[in-house]
Amino acid sequence: MRIAVFLTLIINAAGCTMIEITDQQGAVSVERSFGFAAVKAAPDAGVVTAKISSLGYVASPLGYSVGYSRQTVTSADNACRVIIWLEDNTDKALLAEKLQSIDSVCYSQ
Repeated sequence: MRIAVFLTLIINAAGCTMIEITDQQGAVSVERSFGFAAVKAAPDAGVVTAKISSLGYVASPLGYSVGYSRQTVTSADNACRVIIWLEDNTDKALLAEKLQSIDSVCYSQ
C-alpha cells in the first residue's frame, strides 16, 4: 500500500513540462514532457534560451519549484561577457550598431 501511495505522489509531483528553446539564429524548438525533463546546452551552442513552463516539480538553475512555474534561462559560452535580452519589437541590428565598441556582447531572444 505504501509503495502505491509513494508512486502516485511521484507521478503527480512530476507533472507536465513544456520547454521552448531558441538558439542563436532564432530557431525555436518545443519539447513537451510528462514526468521529469532536463535541459543541457552543448558547450559550443553559443547563446541558447529556454522558456520552461511546468506544472508539478521542476529543478532548474533558478532553483526548485513545486506547483505551477514559468522560468526563462539563458546559457552562453565563455565568449559572452554581456547578454542583452531582446523583446519581440527590439531592432537587433540598430542595437548591435550602437554597441559595436563593446567586446563580447551576445543577444538573447
